[in-house]
Amino acid sequence: MKTSIEQVEVEIIGKYVRGKILDLGCGEGRLYPLLSKKGDYQGVDIDLEYITTAKINFPEGWFEVADTDSLDFKNEVFDIVFCGFNVIDEIEDRSLSEVYRVLKTGGLFIFSYHNILNPLKLRDCLRGYIIMRAGKKIKVKFRALTKIKKDIPSFHFIKKYGGLFGLYPYCIFRK
Repeated sequence: MKTSIEQVEVEIIGKYVRGKILDLGCGEGRLYPLLSKKGDYQGVDIDLEYITTAKINFPEGWFEVADTDSLDFKNEVFDIVFCGFNVIDEIEDRSLSEVYRVLKTGGLFIFSYHNILNPLKLRDCLRGYIIMRAGKKIKVKFRALTKIKKDIPSFHFIKKYGGLFGLYPYCIFRK
């Protein structure tokens, strides 16, 4: 049985994802089976262990280690930048500029985030939350949707999935 976030991912991917796809923070390739059916898939993550596992699990896939602050892609090359599993809360603001740079005009930036309006996330937000990724300590940036909209003013908000209090809602923005 699929979790609620997986159900939302299936719906969003089925409705919006087509063309050349960048899976930003792809981890071990969790979304590869869904995204790769919709177009030309490329997955990047900062963590070598995750990328190694993704390559073992999906040898036919394209996975590379990359820092989201300086993506090694030409300008306006992707139709979709997909950022699942709340990776947006782990990346620096510079990475959002990189997303904008590599996304084609009219392309979609689709991502999930930790919803600070959910009571289960509020505690983490108030005390701060540090994770380890690729040997680096990263402070998770908990943001409300209004703050996310301010952080990416060049994008146009399309839709939010997951309700007001959803634990990990998804948002869709157009360049």
